[in-house]
Amino acid sequence: MPDQQNQLTPVDADMVRALCAGQGIDNVTVHSVVQTESTNADAAKLGQAGSHDNDQAIQVVVAATQTAGRGRLDRHWTDQGENSLSFSVLRQVPTSIRPESWGWIPLLAGLAVVTVVRAHGVDAKTKWPNDVIVEESNADSSALGYKKLAGILSEAVSSSTSPDQVVVGIGINLTSEESELPVPTATSAQVAGGTNLRRELILAEILVEFDRLWRTWVDTNGNVESARLAEQYEQVSSTIGAQVSVQGVSDEPVRGTATGIDELGQLLVDQGNGSTVTVNVGDVEQLR
Repeated sequence: MPDQQNQLTPVDADMVRALCAGQGIDNVTVHSVVQTESTNADAAKLGQAGSHDNDQAIQVVVAATQTAGRGRLDRHWTDQGENSLSFSVLRQVPTSIRPESWGWIPLLAGLAVVTVVRAHGVDAKTKWPNDVIVEESNADSSALGYKKLAGILSEAVSSSTSPDQVVVGIGINLTSEESELPVPTATSAQVAGGTNLRRELILAEILVEFDRLWRTWVDTNGNVESARLAEQYEQVSSTIGAQVSVQGVSDEPVRGTATGIDELGQLLVDQGNGSTVTVNVGDVEQLR
């Protein structure tokens, strides 16, 4: 049986850097590999080694395939080899951003992904806190009503020699056919009508858009209201305005209407009895 790794083509790092530079982002270092266990783990090692001491620098690890890709809550993420895009971004977080506000980092990443894939013809939305989805208008009442296009995993990086850092891992199903997708609840940008989905182009565009959002967030010291980041996120959110059931750390789920995202990236749920519950972690089921 042929070695799958030898059949895979790595992402062209030079092309990604050139595309980013063409958009004015010339502080990107791209580490492209054929296979790794986890791009998040690799990016975290770069941070722990102290190789990231510039608050403007962007380091990226991108793999043609991962053998131990992870999602939120240690769930497994199955990539589709060259039909998907699996990468992690390492950034230094300025001290002006209070740690409690870091919950906005995966939301900004999700907003960046949605903005880019929409430009390629995919009507994607964010699903709080870490998914990018495509809604299905013709789904029957027993179905979810959406399929997952991308997942995001944000993790703090601890180091005794480096400032606060964060790794943001993003996995996107790009060009898989419907029959190739790992589960019935998944979709790909191609299945959802996307065009011009070359990995290098999509990666560069996401890096540029994420950097734009990041700089806005940092320049306003994390004030997502004055920066209109909360407004931008909510405009493309499938969660805001929906009836939801959120299973968090307690036994009883929180049910109500999702009304917004606060300055810490937490979901606000109106329970309909005059009280609003703030949810900082949980699995969201969007009810119909």
